[in-house]
Amino acid sequence: MSHSCCYHNCHLNCYLPVTLEPGAEIFKGCAAMDSTGLTCKNILKLQDQLLELLKEYNKVGLRRNYLALIQAQNNYVKMSIKAFRGDQKDKIYQHLLSWKAKLDLMI
Repeated sequence: MSHSCCYHNCHLNCYLPVTLEPGAEIFKGCAAMDSTGLTCKNILKLQDQLLELLKEYNKVGLRRNYLALIQAQNNYVKMSIKAFRGDQKDKIYQHLLSWKAKLDLMI
């Protein structure tokens, strides 16, 4: 992989002779390659960074789905409190208020 107008094998400032032969012996002398000369360690680092970013994205996505669930429950509890027709000292009403307070903290 090279940059445009770059006549190096692998990365900028690579001073090895240019070759198109994969796994050529000269790659074993490159600081960016592993000892086999077949795998670029720079690419492995980039792959690791990409994997970490994808993991973080998945966490954010799961958090959004969970937040939507909590908001839906909160809306349900608000509606239930508004529609409640019994005594406000009733255990059911008090439980709804407690549930709403917990949901509010989660949001």
